[in-house]
Amino acid sequence: LSLTTILTPNLPEAAKLCDGENIPEKQAERLLQQVPYVLIKGGHGTADVIRNIWFSRDGALSSLRSWEWPRLAGGFHGSGCTLASAIAGVASN
Repeated sequence: LSLTTILTPNLPEAAKLCDGENIPEKQAERLLQQVPYVLIKGGHGTADVIRNIWFSRDGALSSLRSWEWPRLAGGFHGSGCTLASAIAGVASN
């Protein structure tokens, strides 16, 4: 994590990184001690709305930003990985 600029865990990954903590804001507080930016992806949730939440070390919760949209019916796999890959591609330029 010491080499990481942006950490993009989904909800289960963030919980594992934070010893079972399930509240994204509390997860971000812990993760921001190790990395400057965290995007917690909500695709693995069970709510009717998917919510991705952005946090940054320079203000943590005060610089919080989120994006929401309705969850589609059916099962999907890979959308969060695609998002993380897109971020990595842009960040490497």
